[in-house]
Amino acid sequence: MSNEIFHERSPARSTYLERLTLALEDQFGLALMDRIVWHNPSKPPGPIQWASKTRQQLNVAWEPILWFAKDPARVKSDNRRVLEAHTPRQQALIGRRGAAHGQLRRRCLPPAPG
Repeated sequence: MSNEIFHERSPARSTYLERLTLALEDQFGLALMDRIVWHNPSKPPGPIQWASKTRQQLNVAWEPILWFAKDPARVKSDNRRVLEAHTPRQQALIGRRGAAHGQLRRRCLPPAPG
């Protein structure tokens, strides 16, 4: 699987990932559990023709990972296995309920009448 599949002689991306996902569900009864991004900052610029020469596309530094399951109810995954502790900065943000001082009030309430 790749992000660098395009229609022939065109900067339009192929929809093969979407078609593959639907085919795996329709033909094999697999359920899409998640789409995961594999970030690869050392990946060379690409697609060369559309990102570096004609500049019609952005460089892609990630690849898709599709996770399927035959029976989603029986999946034994547990995200607690990969959780990391909050950084001090994240803890401070949580303590402020996700907003800078005064920012929460301004975003949630309509402007005061004039």
